[in-house]
Amino acid sequence: MSETYRDDIAAAAVRMGSSVGARKELAGLEERLRPGEQVSALVAGRHGPGNGVLVLTDSRVLFVFEGLIREAEVVIPISEVTGVGWSTAVNLGTISVLAGSEIEVGGVDKDGGEHFVKALKSAASI
Repeated sequence: MSETYRDDIAAAAVRMGSSVGARKELAGLEERLRPGEQVSALVAGRHGPGNGVLVLTDSRVLFVFEGLIREAEVVIPISEVTGVGWSTAVNLGTISVLAGSEIEVGGVDKDGGEHFVKALKSAASI
């Protein structure tokens, strides 16, 4: 990645595996974060209207999509996460986050997804 990110975002981006479909979202991520909020894991994937980035911070999980015409953002406080699922195919997987309802993010890099799920389970004490 040739872009320059804040240290916590850069460290998480190194572990995310593929960033295909998430470069625009990564570039604008810092503006979506609260003051002092730290990113611990990232993964590119597909949810709802298109490809974007699933973000784990010290207080919440976000899915961010920025398309040509519209944007979408799903926000889940970590305190509301009751379960995390991970299923894989050959090289890609799907992350399911349970928090009242289920949010699925598919097309996730296998290595990055495994890291994200482990980090989220730890953060949510699941």
